[in-house]
Amino acid sequence: MVGPDDDGIAPAFERLSRFADGAGEFPEPHDQAHLAALEHLRTVTPDDGRVPERTLIQVGEHLAQMALHADGNGHRPWYVFDDVWAGAHPDLAASLIHYAYHWDPGCTRRHGLFQPCQNEEYLDLHLGHADRVRDYEPYDEPLVTGLTGAHSVAELRRQIFQDASTGEQRLLLVLNQDQQSEAFGVIGAVLGHPAPDACELRYFRLVRAGRRPKLASRLIKALCLELRKEGYRSLVLSEPPTELCRRRLKPVIVRGASPVGRVIPLTDVRLPDDYAWRTNPFFL
Repeated sequence: MVGPDDDGIAPAFERLSRFADGAGEFPEPHDQAHLAALEHLRTVTPDDGRVPERTLIQVGEHLAQMALHADGNGHRPWYVFDDVWAGAHPDLAASLIHYAYHWDPGCTRRHGLFQPCQNEEYLDLHLGHADRVRDYEPYDEPLVTGLTGAHSVAELRRQIFQDASTGEQRLLLVLNQDQQSEAFGVIGAVLGHPAPDACELRYFRLVRAGRRPKLASRLIKALCLELRKEGYRSLVLSEPPTELCRRRLKPVIVRGASPVGRVIPLTDVRLPDDYAWRTNPFFL
């Protein structure tokens, strides 16, 4: 978009506001690419309800802003700034960079550009009946310590995982998905332990279990289905599943199989045909 005779970024922003999708790749070097882009602007018009005249552009010495008219529903914000402006406004600059690829300002997870926050080995499993399971986040520490009685999450992790020499340690929270500040339980699991194709459930603490007797068995069933979908072959429990849990697993266990020991063979678990469409990703 930037031309060889431009003395600022404003003309490039104006061209961008008129740019249409589907232009494809432009040639190298830059001067040839710019000529191809100008030809593209002469021969096509924006679609999808975009109106370039409604785009707002403001350019300063170190900060340029554009509210790009995207469609009939509104505008898309663009911010371009240099190191001088970032040095004068470090918190705002960091916040804008964070905003560029996170929808959630409180997200502390690792994931790539333009990937939703729940991606990259992150759990966010909806169980129905207003229950949800997701990975622990640093800001959840008061919930976890209040529910478990541990002095800190670090202490709880040491208690759960101290002798797990292999595998990936995961601390999970069971929440009310409508009121996310209310925690029902904490789960400690180790992926790839005691074997690479197994998951060991090391900690399973639920509150008010008497008032919600089906929650534990629903959680075990959900874990079995998600682990089976991701190729794991067994779920190792701290104790054999209860009768209620076995009844809950019966509809998804192949005929003739019944988990009675601490190890639930996930090869006996069959996934419903539409299972991938009815749940969110668990272990990716």
